[in-house]
Amino acid sequence: MINTLLIIYIMNRFYGQKTTFLLYSHSADLRINDRINHRFIYKIQIQALTLSMKHEFPGPHDQLMPAFLTRRLAALLYDTFVSIALLMCVTGLYMIIHNFFVGTEQYQTMTNSGQTTHDPLLSSILFISLFSFFAYFWTRNGQTLGMQAWHLRVQNSDHTHISLSQALLRFLMAIASLGAFGLGYLWVLFDKKGRSWQCILSETEIVRVPKK
Repeated sequence: MINTLLIIYIMNRFYGQKTTFLLYSHSADLRINDRINHRFIYKIQIQALTLSMKHEFPGPHDQLMPAFLTRRLAALLYDTFVSIALLMCVTGLYMIIHNFFVGTEQYQTMTNSGQTTHDPLLSSILFISLFSFFAYFWTRNGQTLGMQAWHLRVQNSDHTHISLSQALLRFLMAIASLGAFGLGYLWVLFDKKGRSWQCILSETEIVRVPKK
């Protein structure tokens, strides 16, 4: 501020008031723009902080208990039946839509020739539908239908909701665990913290919540 006044005084002394007024106006504009920029950056920082804040599950957290393998497998079996029903509904809807656009005779011919057996579009839709089912419940309240029935919950170690990226990692590793003959699920028996492969990869945990 002192440097600005000094420059204005010198310009006024040697170049006249007109030049001094233009310089003062430019200096004021710089200060105004600087304030606007600081407010804009502050607003962006607040928005980023708000988005990065995690939602914490309601307590008390001291009543949470370890989730044993038997409960996890029971919840998995429950969700398996729900998943099968979901995939059947999605497949049926896909067949109806496909039949509508292709035609009944053409679709019947494609079915008889085996062209619809390995449909990449249907496979992609089924994969997205199944992931959306699990991701919705995991990120929303930490419990799928099977986990609700067996009082289990997936969460972060700080008792907060998991993110969508964590849900994707859990989903992919759960498939790999099943592909390894269930070894990823049985890993809870060997891990000191009782974590499965999907828990380790996604940095999440499964806990048993008390009955309401």
